[in-house]
Amino acid sequence: MVRLYFLIAIFFPIFICKPFAQTAGTITLRIDFNEWMDTTGFSNPGNFRWSGGLETISVELADTSAAIIRITEPEINKLYTLKVYNVYDRAGNLIDPEHDTTSFIISALPVELKSFTANVKNEQVFLKWITETEVNNYGFEIERAAENNNWVKINFVEGHGNSNSPKEYSCIDKDPVGGNKFKYRLKQIDNDGKYEYSDVIEVNVIPRNFVLYQNYPNPFNPVTTIRYSVPVDGDISLIIYNIKGEKVRELVGTKQKTGKYEVHFDAAGLASGIYFYRLIAKNFSQTKKMVLLH
Repeated sequence: MVRLYFLIAIFFPIFICKPFAQTAGTITLRIDFNEWMDTTGFSNPGNFRWSGGLETISVELADTSAAIIRITEPEINKLYTLKVYNVYDRAGNLIDPEHDTTSFIISALPVELKSFTANVKNEQVFLKWITETEVNNYGFEIERAAENNNWVKINFVEGHGNSNSPKEYSCIDKDPVGGNKFKYRLKQIDNDGKYEYSDVIEVNVIPRNFVLYQNYPNPFNPVTTIRYSVPVDGDISLIIYNIKGEKVRELVGTKQKTGKYEVHFDAAGLASGIYFYRLIAKNFSQTKKMVLLH
């Protein structure tokens, strides 16, 4: 079972904590600093010390001003304090542990997530999750990250508001693009706008064939999107030609891993008319037509 937690900060001169889900007797917290931080000190869990017997198991710098910390499971509604040692900001200033002490009360969130799973079928990802209880639950935003690790919202599913019994939810990601490895997470949103993230789950989506899809929009002015599928690793070229067969632009010319990809073609500066785009790989070539209308 995955149980979400809410942290109430009693005093926070530099920290804002955002909780993730509990797994295997631990919880993971995101701590945002007011300053951009150096990586110095973040490799040692002992530099993040809690009161009340809590232990820091692991810590990493998530970005320039946020740390992801996994700690032992706390008691509900108990006051804890956190002190940070040997951590520096980008200017080389050492954080003062006496000044930068933050206290928290940890309470159970109103939405209890029992499970969150993903299965792949016909190059589509079928997501399913179950809640045990819900209070004030507006709904769930479903987010996906491809191999570039940029999270994007792909859908929204309305919640049941208030419930004391298990509720099942589902969503289908029909067209994941950006490679073959994808991450998914749920952003559970309360009616008052507060939100929490679920654990992250990962899947592999392997295309079965080379496919060059029709660009969209078409006709276009001046930007359009071209998608294609690559079933094996190899050299890939995506080239734009004018109606005379002259090469106008090479959008892709590199080795790519198996997966589904999309590129944006900006035709600003080109004359209106018919153009062709061709996908070229080992033992494969396909061409499609598109129309630029200024």
